[in-house]
Amino acid sequence: MTKSRLESITDAILAIIMTIMALEIHTPAAPTLKAFGTILVPLFAFFVSFFGLTNLWLAHHHLFKQVKRISYRTVFLNMALLFWVTLVPVSTSWVADYPQKALPEQFFIIIQLGWFVFIDLLIRSVHYDNPNLDTNLHITNWWTNGLFILFLIFPIPYSGLVLGSLVMIRVPILWIRRERHGELD
Repeated sequence: MTKSRLESITDAILAIIMTIMALEIHTPAAPTLKAFGTILVPLFAFFVSFFGLTNLWLAHHHLFKQVKRISYRTVFLNMALLFWVTLVPVSTSWVADYPQKALPEQFFIIIQLGWFVFIDLLIRSVHYDNPNLDTNLHITNWWTNGLFILFLIFPIPYSGLVLGSLVMIRVPILWIRRERHGELD
Protein backbone atom coordinates (compact mmCIF):
# COMPACT_ATOMS: atom_id res chain seq x y z
CA MET A 1 0.00 0.00 0.00
CA THR A 2 1.21 3.48 -0.73
CA LYS A 3 1.56 6.17 1.88
CA SER A 4 -0.79 8.48 -0.03
CA ARG A 5 -3.61 5.91 0.00
CA LEU A 6 -3.31 5.45 3.74
CA GLU A 7 -3.25 9.21 4.30
CA SER A 8 -6.24 9.70 1.98
CA ILE A 9 -8.47 7.23 3.79
CA THR A 10 -7.43 8.72 7.13
CA ASP A 11 -8.16 12.27 5.96
CA ALA A 12 -11.54 11.22 4.55
CA ILE A 13 -12.67 9.37 7.66
CA LEU A 14 -11.56 12.17 10.00
CA ALA A 15 -13.41 14.73 7.84
CA ILE A 16 -16.57 12.63 7.94
CA ILE A 17 -16.31 12.20 11.72
CA MET A 18 -15.91 15.96 12.21
CA THR A 19 -18.91 16.59 9.97
CA ILE A 20 -21.06 14.07 11.83
CA MET A 21 -20.19 15.79 15.12
CA ALA A 22 -21.27 19.15 13.69
CA LEU A 23 -24.57 17.66 12.56
CA GLU A 24 -25.21 16.41 16.10
CA ILE A 25 -25.48 20.01 17.35
CA HIS A 26 -29.08 21.10 17.06
CA THR A 27 -30.22 24.68 16.74
CA PRO A 28 -31.78 26.31 19.78
CA ALA A 29 -35.53 25.78 20.18
CA ALA A 30 -36.17 29.53 20.09
CA PRO A 31 -34.32 32.68 19.02
CA THR A 32 -33.44 33.68 22.57
CA LEU A 33 -30.32 33.73 24.72
CA LYS A 34 -31.96 31.32 27.14
CA ALA A 35 -32.53 28.83 24.32
CA PHE A 36 -28.98 29.37 23.09
CA GLY A 37 -27.74 28.55 26.58
CA THR A 38 -29.13 25.04 26.17
CA ILE A 39 -26.59 24.27 23.42
CA LEU A 40 -23.50 25.68 25.16
CA VAL A 41 -22.40 22.32 26.60
CA PRO A 42 -22.91 20.52 23.26
CA LEU A 43 -20.94 23.29 21.52
CA PHE A 44 -18.16 22.96 24.08
CA ALA A 45 -18.09 19.16 23.68
CA PHE A 46 -17.93 19.61 19.89
CA PHE A 47 -15.12 22.15 20.29
CA VAL A 48 -13.07 19.80 22.49
CA SER A 49 -13.57 16.79 20.22
CA PHE A 50 -13.06 18.74 16.98
CA PHE A 51 -9.74 20.22 18.04
CA GLY A 52 -8.69 16.95 19.65
CA LEU A 53 -9.23 15.30 16.26
CA THR A 54 -7.37 18.19 14.63
CA ASN A 55 -4.39 17.41 16.87
CA LEU A 56 -4.65 13.75 15.87
CA TRP A 57 -4.79 14.68 12.18
CA LEU A 58 -1.71 16.91 12.51
CA ALA A 59 0.21 14.21 14.38
CA HIS A 60 -0.76 11.66 11.73
CA HIS A 61 0.37 14.01 8.97
CA HIS A 62 3.68 14.71 10.67
CA LEU A 63 4.25 11.01 11.32
CA PHE A 64 3.71 10.00 7.69
CA LYS A 65 5.46 12.98 6.12
CA GLN A 66 8.80 11.18 5.66
CA VAL A 67 7.66 7.55 5.72
CA LYS A 68 9.09 5.32 2.98
CA ARG A 69 7.76 1.89 3.95
CA ILE A 70 4.34 0.89 5.27
CA SER A 71 3.79 -2.61 6.57
CA TYR A 72 0.53 -4.49 6.94
CA ARG A 73 0.89 -4.02 10.71
CA THR A 74 0.97 -0.23 10.21
CA VAL A 75 -2.08 -0.34 7.92
CA PHE A 76 -3.95 -2.50 10.44
CA LEU A 77 -3.05 -0.20 13.35
CA ASN A 78 -4.08 2.85 11.32
CA MET A 79 -7.44 1.23 10.57
CA ALA A 80 -7.84 0.24 14.24
CA LEU A 81 -7.15 3.87 15.17
CA LEU A 82 -9.76 5.04 12.66
CA PHE A 83 -12.29 2.50 13.92
CA TRP A 84 -11.75 3.72 17.46
CA VAL A 85 -12.02 7.36 16.43
CA THR A 86 -15.37 6.70 14.71
CA LEU A 87 -16.74 6.41 18.26
CA VAL A 88 -15.88 10.07 18.94
CA PRO A 89 -19.26 11.43 17.70
CA VAL A 90 -21.12 8.99 19.97
CA SER A 91 -19.01 9.83 23.03
CA THR A 92 -19.18 13.57 22.27
CA SER A 93 -22.95 13.55 21.88
CA TRP A 94 -23.46 11.46 25.02
CA VAL A 95 -21.20 13.59 27.21
CA ALA A 96 -22.83 16.74 25.78
CA ASP A 97 -26.26 15.46 26.79
CA TYR A 98 -25.20 14.19 30.24
CA PRO A 99 -22.02 16.03 31.33
CA GLN A 100 -22.72 15.50 35.02
CA LYS A 101 -23.23 11.74 34.81
CA ALA A 102 -20.36 9.32 35.43
CA LEU A 103 -20.87 6.81 32.61
CA PRO A 104 -20.90 9.33 29.71
CA GLU A 105 -17.81 11.01 31.22
CA GLN A 106 -16.04 7.67 31.54
CA PHE A 107 -16.95 6.68 27.98
CA PHE A 108 -15.69 10.03 26.66
CA ILE A 109 -12.41 9.55 28.55
CA ILE A 110 -12.04 5.94 27.35
CA ILE A 111 -12.44 7.08 23.74
CA GLN A 112 -9.82 9.82 24.20
CA LEU A 113 -7.41 7.51 26.00
CA GLY A 114 -7.97 4.83 23.37
CA TRP A 115 -7.03 7.04 20.47
CA PHE A 116 -3.85 8.05 22.33
CA VAL A 117 -2.97 4.38 22.77
CA PHE A 118 -3.63 3.62 19.10
CA ILE A 119 -1.64 6.59 17.80
CA ASP A 120 1.23 5.58 20.09
CA LEU A 121 1.13 2.03 18.70
CA LEU A 122 1.00 3.47 15.18
CA ILE A 123 4.04 5.68 15.88
CA ARG A 124 5.95 2.64 17.15
CA SER A 125 4.97 0.60 14.09
CA VAL A 126 6.02 3.34 11.68
CA HIS A 127 9.37 3.65 13.47
CA TYR A 128 9.83 -0.12 13.27
CA ASP A 129 9.10 -0.03 9.51
CA ASN A 130 11.34 3.03 9.00
CA PRO A 131 14.23 2.82 11.49
CA ASN A 132 16.00 5.87 10.02
CA LEU A 133 12.93 8.04 10.44
CA ASP A 134 13.58 10.89 12.84
CA THR A 135 10.30 12.14 14.26
CA ASN A 136 10.04 13.43 17.79
CA LEU A 137 6.38 12.60 18.20
CA HIS A 138 4.78 12.10 21.59
CA ILE A 139 1.13 12.87 22.08
CA THR A 140 0.83 12.28 25.79
CA ASN A 141 3.09 11.78 28.77
CA TRP A 142 2.84 10.10 32.15
CA TRP A 143 0.87 12.89 33.86
CA THR A 144 -1.67 13.13 31.03
CA ASN A 145 -2.25 9.38 31.10
CA GLY A 146 -2.43 9.54 34.89
CA LEU A 147 -5.17 12.17 34.73
CA PHE A 148 -7.12 10.12 32.20
CA ILE A 149 -6.95 7.05 34.45
CA LEU A 150 -7.75 9.05 37.61
CA PHE A 151 -10.88 10.60 36.08
CA LEU A 152 -11.81 7.28 34.52
CA ILE A 153 -11.83 5.65 37.95
CA PHE A 154 -13.22 8.67 39.83
CA PRO A 155 -15.30 10.68 37.33
CA ILE A 156 -16.56 14.06 38.42
CA PRO A 157 -18.97 16.24 36.47
CA TYR A 158 -17.41 17.68 33.32
CA SER A 159 -14.10 15.87 33.98
CA GLY A 160 -13.88 14.39 30.47
CA LEU A 161 -14.54 17.74 28.83
CA VAL A 162 -12.07 19.56 31.08
CA LEU A 163 -9.38 16.94 30.57
CA GLY A 164 -10.01 16.95 26.82
CA SER A 165 -9.64 20.74 26.86
CA LEU A 166 -6.32 20.55 28.69
CA VAL A 167 -4.92 18.04 26.22
CA MET A 168 -6.38 19.97 23.29
CA ILE A 169 -4.55 23.10 24.46
CA ARG A 170 -1.33 21.35 25.54
CA VAL A 171 -0.66 19.55 22.24
CA PRO A 172 -0.56 22.68 20.02
CA ILE A 173 1.69 24.42 22.55
CA LEU A 174 4.12 21.49 22.34
CA TRP A 175 4.01 21.55 18.54
CA ILE A 176 4.69 25.30 18.44
CA ARG A 177 7.64 24.89 20.83
CA ARG A 178 9.08 22.05 18.75
CA GLU A 179 8.66 24.06 15.59
CA ARG A 180 10.46 27.07 17.11
CA HIS A 181 13.33 24.87 18.26
CA GLY A 182 13.69 23.33 14.80
CA GLU A 183 12.57 19.88 15.94
CA LEU A 184 9.85 19.79 13.28
CA ASP A 185 10.48 20.39 9.61
